[in-house]
Amino acid sequence: YNMPYTYVDLEINPSVEITSNIFDRLINVRGLNDDGQQLVLQGGIKNRVLKEGIDIILSNAVEQGYLKRDQENAIVITVSVKDSSKAEQLEKSIEAAAAEKLQSYSVNSEILIEETTVDNRHEAVIEYGITSGKMNLINKLIEKDPSLKIEHLKDKPVKDIMKSIKELKRSEEDNDKNDEAKIN
Repeated sequence: YNMPYTYVDLEINPSVEITSNIFDRLINVRGLNDDGQQLVLQGGIKNRVLKEGIDIILSNAVEQGYLKRDQENAIVITVSVKDSSKAEQLEKSIEAAAAEKLQSYSVNSEILIEETTVDNRHEAVIEYGITSGKMNLINKLIEKDPSLKIEHLKDKPVKDIMKSIKELKRSEEDNDKNDEAKIN
């Protein structure tokens, strides 16, 4: 009952790490930063079913002002499961639950859900104190702009990192179009 089976990292800025057992019962919930710690203090999350825990965390995020109705929001959810065949089903279930909860609050948010290995997750959490989802986004941004460093990006909100990735992608596409126009 107390053996970790699934890890779900929620990155809103606050950052929260959820550990559940094979029965999808939460055996550990902790904030990875100060805001994350505030988010998990309320609601008696431990020992609940995974989806209930995510509902409570998202409700707390809205009530504490981390997710707002009148602005662009972004959430990165990363799933690490010992049994990869269960991962896809779990991802869909978590994404649907998150979307439903946010819709009930009339909060518009981009939800990015990813799967990662348990090893990659441990590296992000232990070495940098961030979720693996945020680490994946940072790595994507560094791919586009190698002058950036993890240390400088790890404290930025995920919505800002996602926005930077989109802007760099648009810039690359514009450059490609200009290059094509020059050739023609």
